[in-house]
Amino acid sequence: MNKKARIIKKTAVILSVFVLFLSIFSCAQKERDSYAESPKYVFLFIGDGMGLSQIHAAEIMQGALSGKEVKIHKLSFTQFPGTGLMTTFSSSSYITDSAASGTAMASGHKTVNGRINRDETNRVEFKTIAEMAKEKGMKVGIISNVPLNHATPACFYARVPHRQNYYKIAQQMIESGFDFFGGGGLYYPTGRKGLQTDILEIAREKGYTVIQSEQEFLSLGKKNKEDRVIALNEKLTSDDAMPYQIDADGRGLSLVDYVDKSIELLDNDKGFFMMVEGGEIDWAAHDHDAATVIGEVIGFDRAVLRAVRFYNERPDETLIIVTADHETGGMSLGSEFSGYSQSLEVLRGQTMSLEKFNDIYVKPYKSGTDKEEWKLDDLMPLIQENFGLKGLTGKDIEELNRSFREPKNGIFIQKIVEILDRKAGISWGTEAHTAAPVPVFSIGKGYEQFIGYYDNTDLFDKMAGAMGIYQLEISGDM
Repeated sequence: MNKKARIIKKTAVILSVFVLFLSIFSCAQKERDSYAESPKYVFLFIGDGMGLSQIHAAEIMQGALSGKEVKIHKLSFTQFPGTGLMTTFSSSSYITDSAASGTAMASGHKTVNGRINRDETNRVEFKTIAEMAKEKGMKVGIISNVPLNHATPACFYARVPHRQNYYKIAQQMIESGFDFFGGGGLYYPTGRKGLQTDILEIAREKGYTVIQSEQEFLSLGKKNKEDRVIALNEKLTSDDAMPYQIDADGRGLSLVDYVDKSIELLDNDKGFFMMVEGGEIDWAAHDHDAATVIGEVIGFDRAVLRAVRFYNERPDETLIIVTADHETGGMSLGSEFSGYSQSLEVLRGQTMSLEKFNDIYVKPYKSGTDKEEWKLDDLMPLIQENFGLKGLTGKDIEELNRSFREPKNGIFIQKIVEILDRKAGISWGTEAHTAAPVPVFSIGKGYEQFIGYYDNTDLFDKMAGAMGIYQLEISGDM
């Protein structure tokens, strides 16, 4: 190689190094700029099972209660400037479960139904947006009105082969080091056989402040801002969930209280990421309990409104996203019996959830009475009182009588709400989930990114982009 060629080669190498340096500097500058421009406070609200029908049913109900005119009363989040639509399929089915859909939203990766933040082979683990926010220096809060180691909340901190690995999930909840967990209780806190160390005892040993009474919860304040807190609701159902809105009757703590307290404790100079799940929308939809579904959506909206109040105080620093993991029940606002009529005000006569009515009236009656002596007339006054089912037709009575004689638990109470929903003009397509896309509503800094039609894995990408988080870390073989 002659001298001229050597000079050319050397110059090319120097230019390549210079270009590489400029590229690295540009990327670093871009990341710093994005961090500076990203929202300081991020709220992700997930209405489990909340499709458009569940949302609109709540709007129709509130409109119907305000007078005889046909109108709707919009929820807070349906008035957000950003509206999108999101597909929910998993890698194993067009109809997802909460584990796979939660994984997609939290990590940006598809997986099979039932699995949390692990791939289809169960060999690759995914990091979540909440963990990345924590690494960025933000505080993190996880709130749900169902058990905190249930699928959706677990998808933001855990990695397990199956969503029913409840004890392992609870262990990982503590290991996450997140700053606030609140709402429902814990499934199997001492393991399925009750032989393992109580998770709450482990949490205390790891430095968490554990709250289990309403009085202790309300006393949390500035003195606890540096604490890591697990706040379980004092009143829990047999399923370790907070009582349904329709059953709480305005008493005790609700989802909005946990959002309010979480804001108080998490607010700091580096901001926070908060995931809030309205998990009982899904539970009531599985039961086809329309009145309870509507109550849960309205309660969920109140929690969103608390975040909106925070946003109004800091509009340039806050991002709020409201969506669902999937639709449950195939809820339809219309039926073959109602034609063009819709009468959701009929549901006003229901005073308690289907589940509560079954637990306090139907089960005790059937277990305490010989089957030969079961009489629908014995329970009919209670049905009329708690579901407003008056003026029943002969067909209605015949259907109730037939289902009442069934020994299998649940058939009778399902018939009660079936008749009620029929009168209200509501029908259901399934007792499971559906493949229907779900809406995404957004407001605040970067909300424009969430407009459009996209996949649930893209929700992660959009959140990561808005928050200035660029790299998803994936571990290899275990």
